[in-house]
Amino acid sequence: MVKIKPCLIACILLQLSIPVLAQSNVQLQELSPLPQKSSYQSIEACWSDWLSREGLQEGKNERDNYFILVSKQAAAISEPPDSRNWLTARQAMFAYAELEARKALAETIKTTIRSDRATAIKMMGGDNAPPSLKPAVEQLSLSDKALVLADKAVDAEIKKYDPKWSGTTAQRQEKIAKLQVTLNQNIASSAEVFASGAFSAVQCEGPSTEDSGKYAVLVGLIWSPKLQAIAEAIWDPSIIIPPAPPKVRLKSQFDEMAAVNPDWMAYTEGVRVYTDEKGSRVVVGFGVAPKTSLASADHGRARLHGLAAIQRFLGEKIVARSSASNRFERREFSDDSATSFDTSEYNSQITAVSKDLQLTGTADVGSWRGEHPWSKAGMQVVAVAWSQAWAADSQTIGDQMRTVEQRMRKQGAVPSAPGTSSEAVGGKSGPAATMAKPGARSTASDF
Repeated sequence: MVKIKPCLIACILLQLSIPVLAQSNVQLQELSPLPQKSSYQSIEACWSDWLSREGLQEGKNERDNYFILVSKQAAAISEPPDSRNWLTARQAMFAYAELEARKALAETIKTTIRSDRATAIKMMGGDNAPPSLKPAVEQLSLSDKALVLADKAVDAEIKKYDPKWSGTTAQRQEKIAKLQVTLNQNIASSAEVFASGAFSAVQCEGPSTEDSGKYAVLVGLIWSPKLQAIAEAIWDPSIIIPPAPPKVRLKSQFDEMAAVNPDWMAYTEGVRVYTDEKGSRVVVGFGVAPKTSLASADHGRARLHGLAAIQRFLGEKIVARSSASNRFERREFSDDSATSFDTSEYNSQITAVSKDLQLTGTADVGSWRGEHPWSKAGMQVVAVAWSQAWAADSQTIGDQMRTVEQRMRKQGAVPSAPGTSSEAVGGKSGPAATMAKPGARSTASDF
């Protein structure tokens, strides 16, 4: 019988395990996303890079047992950078882009279209009225003579296309319409959806190649059934969110973004969803407020916007309606001249309504105060986060505090608070933007 030394067995096992470990590391490296860039030539390049890193495309993305919806929208900031209203204009354009992205999400799910169109052609002889009709024209009633006022309006419109037009009788005799072509077309669409769990996974700011290089903000929105379950758990504590593979601490994830772009919070607004070191989902709302001399008030104002972002993540009822009316008319005259009129119009309305929400377990996880790198507008950014574990801890602490309050109230030790209400009262061209910058990003691999 051959005896094998224990050290020899250990060496053989070690050699066998090395290739397995090496292969596992290679697989992890292949699955890990590409490193994030610190700047891009345009917001479109920033958006394309995020899509390629996440392996996504706009629209519906199939996964093993579920799918992810992706939509994006951009809006240019027309306010001059030295304007005191620049930051407010930026917030307005972010809100507009986010609503348009949510509208695209709603239209992806279901859209109702209504349309009609008609065309008409009218041909005239091209001659003046014969002389025998002149007496009848001269005996027109007083009300018909009022049509002269309409002729004056027509003369004013003709002058826009023919500066030499004066509206004299000789000109009217020479310029008589002989052909009139009219096209009328009406299109209307409507879409409704309760967008629960949709959030801005990526935000880019900088020059837009699709908008003549103007400084713009781009918002990329994603939604999946997993995100919907996370949002529902904010409202209903009985819903348990399944844990995900653990990642590094939230602060470490923020530090990684700061290493790539130190001013990343200046380019961040809305909600992001992360996974912490315990595998728990963390919903982070980023709020922005203009910078004033009172830092504490700025912090409170920005935090309020962050909480509202979490509320919108929970769910917004999106009602989007659009209508387009095409009105085109072409006239040809007896002097071989022609003119055309385009009186088309387009209307779009998006309504987003959120239900009142009592948030339990929120905490500040980040703050940034400084100047926007491009416009130099003073701003305050606050990151406020929610997780199911924090909500459970806060509920336990709250129950303990209420129990103590009830005991002390019986002893007369609790003062009467003033009346409160649960109702909240809501009350020039810039420098060339050479590069686009990304804000906080969330990976879609977990959702």
